[in-house]
Amino acid sequence: MDTYHKAFHASPAAICISTLKEGRFVDANESFCKLVGYSRDELIGKTSVDLNMWADPDDRPRIAALLAQNHSIPAYDNRLVRKDGEFRDCVGSIEVIDVQGESCLLIIFLDITERKRTHAQLSEAKEAAETAARAKSEFLANMSHEIRTPMNAIIGMTGLLLGTGLSEQQREFVETIRQGSETLLRIVNDILDFSKIESGRLELEKQPFSIHECVEAAIDLLSNEASKKDIDISCLVDKETPTYIAGDVTRVRQVLVNLISNAVKFTPEGEVLVSVKTRKVGPALYEVHFAVTDTGIGIPNERMDRLFQSFTQVDASTTRTYGGTGLGLAISRELTEMMGGRMWAESEEGKGSTFHFTIIAEAASVALPQEREARFETNLGDRLPMSILLAEDNPVNQRVGIHLLTQMGYRADVAADGREAIDALRTRSYDLILMDVQMPEMDGLEATRQIRQEWPSGGPRIIAMTANAMRDDREKCLAAGMDDYISKPVNIIQLQSVLERHGTERRIEAKPRLDQSVLDELRSLQEPGGSDLIDELIKLYLDDLPNRVEGIRNAIAIKDSPGLRREAHRLKGSSQQMGAARLAAFCFELENLGREDRVSEAMAFFTAAEREASQVRIELLRENTGGVKPPNYNAAL
Repeated sequence: MDTYHKAFHASPAAICISTLKEGRFVDANESFCKLVGYSRDELIGKTSVDLNMWADPDDRPRIAALLAQNHSIPAYDNRLVRKDGEFRDCVGSIEVIDVQGESCLLIIFLDITERKRTHAQLSEAKEAAETAARAKSEFLANMSHEIRTPMNAIIGMTGLLLGTGLSEQQREFVETIRQGSETLLRIVNDILDFSKIESGRLELEKQPFSIHECVEAAIDLLSNEASKKDIDISCLVDKETPTYIAGDVTRVRQVLVNLISNAVKFTPEGEVLVSVKTRKVGPALYEVHFAVTDTGIGIPNERMDRLFQSFTQVDASTTRTYGGTGLGLAISRELTEMMGGRMWAESEEGKGSTFHFTIIAEAASVALPQEREARFETNLGDRLPMSILLAEDNPVNQRVGIHLLTQMGYRADVAADGREAIDALRTRSYDLILMDVQMPEMDGLEATRQIRQEWPSGGPRIIAMTANAMRDDREKCLAAGMDDYISKPVNIIQLQSVLERHGTERRIEAKPRLDQSVLDELRSLQEPGGSDLIDELIKLYLDDLPNRVEGIRNAIAIKDSPGLRREAHRLKGSSQQMGAARLAAFCFELENLGREDRVSEAMAFFTAAEREASQVRIELLRENTGGVKPPNYNAAL
C-alpha cells in the first residue's frame, strides 16, 4: 500500500480522490494542488462546488449522468477554475474505487491549456495565412485581368494591322509594338507562374518528348535576338542521352528559354553553348544535366547569392541596363526542383557564366509526332456557318473581336454586358456566344447561369473570353455552364481552333443518333425462321465498343497519332454499319486529327465521342428486341 501511496503523490498527472455520495475531497497529490492552486489542507473535506471549480456548472450534472450510466469515464474534456480565478483546460478520467469500505471517485487530470492555446494560435495563423493567400490570389487575378484586357486590344490590333498593306517603316514600327506587348505579357505570365508555385497550384505534365527537339525549339526562339548581336548559339547533346524522356516539355523548355535569354541578354559579343549530359540513376531513370554557358559580363562572386532570390537582380543597375523582373531565375529554380533536380551557377566577372540545372526523368520509347503548324483559315465561316454573339464591355476589345471574326468569315452581333446578351438571345437564337467574364451590370458567369436556366436544352455554346488566367478560372467558367475557355490576349489561331471544334460538334449533333434506315436494311436481311440477325449484330457491336473507345483514349494519352487514326477508323466503320451516324461523325473527326498529327486537339472531340458512345449503347439496347443483355459497359464508357 505504501508503494501505491508514493506513486499517487509522485505522479506528474493531477490526481484526486473524492467521495462518491457527496463529492468531498479525500486526498489529492501535489500535481493536483498545483493545477487548482489550493493546498491539500484547503481541499480535504471540501467539494468542487464549495471551491467554485466548475467553469461551466452544467458540466457537473452531465458528468454525473455519464458516471451513473457507465460507472467510469475513460476520457472527458473539462474546464477548471483555479483559486486565483484563472481557467485551465483539462482532459480527465474517472473510476469508481473502494477506499476503506466506502465508494469513492479516482479522478485524473492532464492540463492541456498550453496545448489548446498553441493550437488556437496555429489555427489563427493558418487562417491569417489562408486569408492573405486568398487576397494575393484575388489581387493577382484582378491585376491579370486589368493588364491583359488592354494587352488583348494592343496585340489584337497590331496583328490585324500587320495583315494590311504597310510600308517597310510602318511594318517596323508595328513589329516593335507587337514585340513590346509580348514582352509585357511574358512578365505577367512570370508573375502568375510565381504565384502558382508559391501556392502549390502549379502542376507538371508527364508525356514523352525529345530532348534534342526541346533544346532546338528553345534555341530557335532566341536565334533572331542572338543574330542581331552577332552571337552564335550552339548545342551539344551527349550521345549517351536517351532520345526520349517522360516529363513536362513545356516547363523544361521554359527553363531553357529563360537561361538562354539571359545568356544572350548579358553577352555583348561571343557565343552561347547549350550542352546536355545524362547519367543513369535507376533501371530506366536518368538525371539529365543541362548547362548554358556564355562569354558575357559575368557575375561578381560576392553577389552570386542573390541570383535565385525572388524579385532581385545581381545589381540594381542591371534592371535599368538590361531590364527584367528578377523572377525568371527564381521560377526556373522552383520548376527544376519540382522536376526532381536542382539549379546552380558558376561565373567569373568579365569572362562569362555557366548556369546548370538537372531533372530526373524516365527514358521513354514512344516517339512523338511533330505537330503541324496551324494555318489561318479565312473561309471558316463558309465551311462551318454559325450565328455568333460577342458579349464584351470594352469598346476596343469589341472591335478586336469583330475584326478577328470577320477575318474568319463570320459576322457577329455585340452585347455590352451579360444582361444585353440575355436580351439578345430572347430576340434571336445564336449558335455560339463569346462571353467576357468581367462585365458591368451582369458578369459573364451570372449571365451563363441564367442562360442555362432559361434555355436548358438547345441553348448556344458559350465560350469564356477572359483576362483572368489563374488555375481555377477555367473551373469556375465550366461550373457556371460554359463550354470552353480562352484567355486574353486572344490568339487568332486559338480562337479559330475553338470555333472550328464547336462548329463541328454542332454540325455533328444535328445528325441522328441512330439512322433507322440502316437498321431497317439490316432487318431486311433476316432470313425467315433464322436467328435474329440484328440482335446478334448489336451484341457483337456493344461487346467491341468498350475496346474501341479505350483504344482511342490510350492513343490520345501517349500522343500516338497513327494509333489514333487507326482506332478511330475502326470505330467509325463499325458505327456506320450499325447506323450510329453521330458517333461515326465524331470518329471521322478524330481520324482526321490523327492523320494530320493534331493529336493534342483530340481530347475535346474524344470527350464528346465518349458521351455519344454511352448514349448509342442505350439506344441500341432498346433496339435489341431479342432481349439479349450485354454486360454493363458504364464503367468502360
